[in-house]
Amino acid sequence: MALRIIVVGCGRMGAHLAQVLGEQGHQVCVVDDDPNAFDRLRPDFPGRIVIGTGIDEDVLGDAGAAEADTTLLAVTSDDATNFMVGEVARHLFGIRRIGVRINEPELEAMMVDAGLHPINVPALVARHINKLTDSTGKGA
Repeated sequence: MALRIIVVGCGRMGAHLAQVLGEQGHQVCVVDDDPNAFDRLRPDFPGRIVIGTGIDEDVLGDAGAAEADTTLLAVTSDDATNFMVGEVARHLFGIRRIGVRINEPELEAMMVDAGLHPINVPALVARHINKLTDSTGKGA
């Protein structure tokens, strides 16, 4: 089943996520305030782009946030921006599935308490490193 997904932030992570999700057949819209950021998307990117900041209600509306059953992924490099994007999406548009990238692990509990789903980048990296360095031989 194809999902409607808004990706806020078209850095390396956001561009990669958008490309992969679009190729999987999802309806993807990428939001970034830097028009040059969209150069990270391949020319065959099957989704839409919206230039603007993800904390702006009108920008999120243009990206499809008011559509039923939308998923939002806030993956800018700034934890505070991602939190604000998530809060706008949840409170103004009623989006329930919101993934929020965080770089500071101590913010995870706050994000969960706010009803957001933290994407804890340092913890994910640490888990993969632990698998690679597992002395039982089961990791790699």
